[in-house]
Amino acid sequence: MTYPNTGTWTVESCTYVSGDLELHYLDARREGPRSPGRTMLAIHGLGAHGDSWLPTVNRLSAVDRVIAPDLRGHGLSSWTRDGYWLRNYADDLVKLIDKLGLQQLDMVGMSLGARVAMILGARVPSLLTSVIIVDTGPEVSREGARRAKEFAPGPQEATAKSDGFRDRDELMAFLKAKWVGFEPEALGIRADRLYRRNWADLLVHRVDPETSWYLGRAGLKEVDDMWAGLAAIPVATLLLRGKESFLLDEDLSRRILGVLRHPHYEEVEADHFMMHTSIDLFSTLVDSFLRENALVGDAS
Repeated sequence: MTYPNTGTWTVESCTYVSGDLELHYLDARREGPRSPGRTMLAIHGLGAHGDSWLPTVNRLSAVDRVIAPDLRGHGLSSWTRDGYWLRNYADDLVKLIDKLGLQQLDMVGMSLGARVAMILGARVPSLLTSVIIVDTGPEVSREGARRAKEFAPGPQEATAKSDGFRDRDELMAFLKAKWVGFEPEALGIRADRLYRRNWADLLVHRVDPETSWYLGRAGLKEVDDMWAGLAAIPVATLLLRGKESFLLDEDLSRRILGVLRHPHYEEVEADHFMMHTSIDLFSTLVDSFLRENALVGDAS
């Protein structure tokens, strides 16, 4: 498998097993890493994939290795009928961390990935160096959930001609119309990595549409666990909020900062999809925070 230009990084496509699932992840390593080096676990959002982190990775200087998994039901990872709870995603990632023998890591989560990070952080507190939560919280307003569903993969997309595309040009036209503001680099990766040829030789989405059920009442069942997870994170935690976000408002941001042990906050001149629409700005904010928090915090 080939990947877009990643500068001084090499990227390997890997798999591991969690239960009866085969799950995929990218292992990106800086050429000539420093000693001892730093590793970042980058967790994507709903309907996305590990490859979506590549534009950010290519701009980072504070870490030497990035592990970017495809969550179950996403990308090249297996689909399942066992569920897409945050605890399921966290269980899978604990197994990945154990498989790789990671002893120390920074963690960044985008949207759904941020919610996974809230649960996972409480599971592996002694390994954490820093945590970055990108534009989401344990709760979401009814309007925020409605807006999120507009972008989620699923049968509702069929009316927008997303049930299958004859070629990449047709797919790109759809993506440009749906993901307004996404930079060309982000759109290209989405087209090349997030779609596959099906039996009818049409390009179709790789994501299990049932993952989007979490945007309904099912997601309410883990709200308390997310709040508890945030409170348990023992290290510096940056909350990034897009000023044009439809998912995270100022009131919820204040509540999140109030429960974090070591809170940091940045309001960004961007929307919810800042890692795709403002790649340079997003990468700079992530890199700066990592550099400012180079030491493992007190996990007691």
